[in-house]
Amino acid sequence: MSPVLKAVVTTKYGTIVVEADVPGAEVYVDGNKHPDSTPTVISNVIEGLHVVEVRKSPAMPWKQTVQVVADTQVKVRAELQSTLGGAVGSIRVLSNVPTARVYLDGVDRGAIEQGVDLKDIKPGEHVIEVRAAGHQSREERVTVNAGSSAVLKLDLTATVATDEGTLKVISAVPGAQVFIDGEPVGRAPQEKRVGAGEHFVRVDLTGYKPFEQKVRVEAGQVLTVQAELQAVGQLRLISNPPGASILINGMPASGVTPLDTEVAAGTTVVRIELPGFDAQERTLEIGGGRSETISVTLERSAPTGAQAAAEQRGLSSFGARTLPRGRSTVDMGAGFPYFLNLKIGVGAGRVKNFGFDAGVQVRTMLARSELGLGARLMLVDAEPFSLGAFGDLWWGSKLLDESKRNGATFDLGVAASLTALTHVTVTGRAWLEAWSDRHCPALTDAGDFDGEPIDSCASYKAYIEDMAGNAGFAADAARMEELTGSTGLEMFDRDGGARVMMSVGAEIAVRQRWNVWFVLEGAPFQDERALFTGLFTGPMFDSDFGTYGKAGLTYKF
Repeated sequence: MSPVLKAVVTTKYGTIVVEADVPGAEVYVDGNKHPDSTPTVISNVIEGLHVVEVRKSPAMPWKQTVQVVADTQVKVRAELQSTLGGAVGSIRVLSNVPTARVYLDGVDRGAIEQGVDLKDIKPGEHVIEVRAAGHQSREERVTVNAGSSAVLKLDLTATVATDEGTLKVISAVPGAQVFIDGEPVGRAPQEKRVGAGEHFVRVDLTGYKPFEQKVRVEAGQVLTVQAELQAVGQLRLISNPPGASILINGMPASGVTPLDTEVAAGTTVVRIELPGFDAQERTLEIGGGRSETISVTLERSAPTGAQAAAEQRGLSSFGARTLPRGRSTVDMGAGFPYFLNLKIGVGAGRVKNFGFDAGVQVRTMLARSELGLGARLMLVDAEPFSLGAFGDLWWGSKLLDESKRNGATFDLGVAASLTALTHVTVTGRAWLEAWSDRHCPALTDAGDFDGEPIDSCASYKAYIEDMAGNAGFAADAARMEELTGSTGLEMFDRDGGARVMMSVGAEIAVRQRWNVWFVLEGAPFQDERALFTGLFTGPMFDSDFGTYGKAGLTYKF
């Protein structure tokens, strides 16, 4: 059934805005003078064609036919200046075929579209022709008077070809837009005469998957195309990490997350997969014309036996790659300036693309033993390269006497590593080391030491109290002042400073659970640290050479 509805006829009104290139011109609508002169707005004009005339002496009257549409505004502009001399006229050409072209005396003056204005036409007889493909051309001779303005409508008749057929497009869903060979022809149902041969039909409607079909029309026949429109919705898929593959109702989607795609309305099962992560599946109802978003955070899959073994073998205590959750290491080493080192590290896992672990450390130089807390943050993990940051906080003292020696050290820096086949990890580090050390006991109000000073501190106090009687200590006193930057009683305050440290190290997996490691570090071209000299720490050398090293073993589990 194709019922035809007829609109109830009611009076509808629109508005005409009249302007002119000269002020104060008289305005006439359908021969009736309007009370206002240009520019003016004429309201309550009945829908349909009307003739607007603008007059101002000595210019020739200007006329134009306008189409008034209900509840809309149409604007016209009268050009009287060009007619003051009375030398030219103008014609507005209209047609029922928007693609038709207008020719004035054989000269192409453009496509019709909404109308072509032929201006500055010399008085006399002229030929106006309208042509369009698939239509019979039409021409008309007109006489143009000086200062005249007219409207000419030349409708064209489609040519009837013997090699044409009829293409009819229908749809069960009302309001769908029909395209034939890419050209819009209106809303379904549509019927159009087309040339015999193949044609491409497309039917679009918001909220439905476009219907597309190539058909062949025979000459003199009617071909009916039933457009089956399937309701669809928009689905946006996001995953963390991105780059996951997608299955929609068991079929692979054309792309990876993040992805915007169109899916059929109804129950939809979406599965998101990424190697090394547990797949996630969602079931949802998609409504036609509606948008849905699925956002998932993928969890890493439990490693296989081989993967777990490779992971354990590649664990690193000094590199930029942090320990996975559930993994731990124990490092035992010896070196200089700290003779013995022990560290226990525990993996905390990952948050998004960042890894984190932490550790407890102990080290000693005999004259002072320190307890430390450390943490690593992995910023980049792109096998074989990794980049991270680390920080350590140390506190220690001389445990078995009353010398009051103690100190705190804080390290903050970055590390970059290269790993080869999980067997060797080479790491470069750079960090800022800041410290606050106490080498001598503080002085009481009475001027005595609040503790048992080491020999250097006692000798320095005796020297500043009686330089002449202790002249033999002058060289050591000057050295102590050079190292700490303090003189006099300031020597018995805390000694603080900072310098930039750098290191390079290698960790070699000699067994599944064991690493051998070597680290060379130093503070090139920088001041000495007093703690690392023999005047303040007995086992040290006379000078802090700024170059240190250590080596040891790591047990991984």
